[in-house]
Amino acid sequence: MYSRGKVLYGLMAVLLVLGSLLAGCNNSGSSNTSGEKFELAKDQVLHFNLLDEPNTIDPSYDEDTTEETVIKQTFVGLVRYKPDLTVEPAIAESWKISADAKQFTFKLRDTKWSDGTPVTANDFEYAFKRFLDPKIASSYAFFLYDVKGAEAYNTALGTSDKPLNPSDADLAKLRDAVGVKALDAKTLQVDLAVPAVYMLNIFAQGDLSPLKKDVIDKYGDKWTEPANIVSNGPFKLKSWEHKSKMVLERNPNYFDKAPTLERIEFSFITEDAPAWAAYENNELDISHTIPDAQIPQLRTDPKYSKEVIEGTQLATYYVSMNTNKPPFDKKEVRQAFQMAVDTKTLCEKVLNGTCRAAKSFVPPGMPGYQADIGFDYNPTKAKELLAKAGYPDGKGFPEVTLVYNTSTGHQLRMEYVQSQLKQNLGINIKLENWESKTYFRKVDTDKPQMARMGWMSDYPHPNDWLRIVWASDAGQNYLKWKNTQFDDLVTKAAAEVDQKKAIDLYNQAQKILVDEAPAIWIYYYGTFRLVKPWVKGLVTTPQDPNIGAYFWKDIQIAAH
Repeated sequence: MYSRGKVLYGLMAVLLVLGSLLAGCNNSGSSNTSGEKFELAKDQVLHFNLLDEPNTIDPSYDEDTTEETVIKQTFVGLVRYKPDLTVEPAIAESWKISADAKQFTFKLRDTKWSDGTPVTANDFEYAFKRFLDPKIASSYAFFLYDVKGAEAYNTALGTSDKPLNPSDADLAKLRDAVGVKALDAKTLQVDLAVPAVYMLNIFAQGDLSPLKKDVIDKYGDKWTEPANIVSNGPFKLKSWEHKSKMVLERNPNYFDKAPTLERIEFSFITEDAPAWAAYENNELDISHTIPDAQIPQLRTDPKYSKEVIEGTQLATYYVSMNTNKPPFDKKEVRQAFQMAVDTKTLCEKVLNGTCRAAKSFVPPGMPGYQADIGFDYNPTKAKELLAKAGYPDGKGFPEVTLVYNTSTGHQLRMEYVQSQLKQNLGINIKLENWESKTYFRKVDTDKPQMARMGWMSDYPHPNDWLRIVWASDAGQNYLKWKNTQFDDLVTKAAAEVDQKKAIDLYNQAQKILVDEAPAIWIYYYGTFRLVKPWVKGLVTTPQDPNIGAYFWKDIQIAAH
């Protein structure tokens, strides 16, 4: 699905969510929000390395931070995030919410697609229902399961092991029953099956951008190619050289203030060393990953220390364990693995203070973070638990493979986990790297014994963490951990309007999650990035899919 700014959340974030629910160029010179005066560069171009090439920029398939980064530049939905992560009107100029919090009615402003035609409520109805279409099979369709009829439509084809074969007429009926309807060209109504106080945040996701049906009908799978695509964001796709680069250009029909940037040029450099070399050579304006060993030097370097931005992220790095197969069907084994990994040393010494050791899933700054739960690093207790499970000193422990998506950074971290389990439990685990582009789909299909995972906030609410990732029917619950009591708690919490009561329910659910230990919680992400001094107006949040990506439309490039 993401330096972040140091925006911290507690109960205040819950109040902000509720507040959102109830609220309805020249080159001669410029200044940013701090009042700094500078001369604009002749070429207003931002150069950024996406690391991996997006699988797609079709909003209906948006499922990772790379895709979301591009989609946030090329599309805009009903609402969008402000720097404090509350939502504000975008294509919807206002909205009303029913007394029972189960109906949202949006009034759209007059806006245009990049081809000059009007954006209408029908474009949103089409997009929402396409997102739910079981033939599309979007991995994030669950975002809309609180909408009336959404889950029934999305699951109409069944599963791979229990397929269903509805007729086209039956599918059409299910589609029509989904609670999303354009009442007229400027009015969209969304009816929910249950109250959901976080729905406005969901409407801000890239997946729920409007779509132009006639373009998709005409070009099919090729509609996102540069010659075909029609979008409505601050930028539009100019070119896409697959496996090489992508270029966006300013959209003259963008509804809001026109960006100063003329272009955004994306590269796809997957390895740390060449990505860093590109930054050093001024081929990139913002660094992506920095080799871990370089961080202490950069913090003290006379030049680069001035370009460093560090911050927090609403994100957690972890290793999932397949609880449906031995040896991880035993809770004692899973707890032992958690206690056997010294995550504090990993963060402070190996990763040079760029993260914070985790003992639970929901990160600091997110409503529902619990500092007082979880297992401490304790090799002695871990050995006791492993012996209780029938594997004293690791004897008789079956062969286990931990998979991770290809990158030097992930490799370093997984090798650390491997060494800790060997050192503290006497267990040898095998590491296997899988190609990044298809990694999560392969994990979902193959169900490995252990898999490197990470979760970054889509919206600042614990529903996005506990129910969306760990409910037994959640699409993001790749290895299918299941606990009935946990499911009941997160389902009740999601429908609870009183947010104090909801947070209590989520907290109870997370205690179960942590005790059952379906994963090794490794760390809460931080950010360490370098930004060239000529990049002005960069606004960051702890939820950015890439640093500042929600607000790249506001960046200016100073003369240099």
